[in-house]
Amino acid sequence: MGQRTNILLQIEGRSGARLNQVYHLQWGYRKYLPMAFLRLLSSRYFKPQKTDIFEFFTRGLDLDSLGMIERDWNKYDFNQLDECQEALSHCDNNNGAMVVVITGDARDYYHPK
Repeated sequence: MGQRTNILLQIEGRSGARLNQVYHLQWGYRKYLPMAFLRLLSSRYFKPQKTDIFEFFTRGLDLDSLGMIERDWNKYDFNQLDECQEALSHCDNNNGAMVVVITGDARDYYHPK
């Protein structure tokens, strides 16, 4: 029942290490899919302790029926449409998906005083 959607998230660090996670959202129609993603990301930065981003994204989250699908997704490259479609074929999905690719920059940023 419901509008079953998925978030395909790929995080690539400076060293080229890649981590893929797939999340299921039962009611992901209209604005709920992007809003669930924003809540997922913002919860990373508003915690009392700062954890490593790879450690954070390997744990399941309970954000308004947003659940991580436990599977080895790292063999897929979410920059390729056919690989996204292959990954989605293993998900419970009847109403679309959102693909997010986050890439770490090769240089450091600083704020001048």
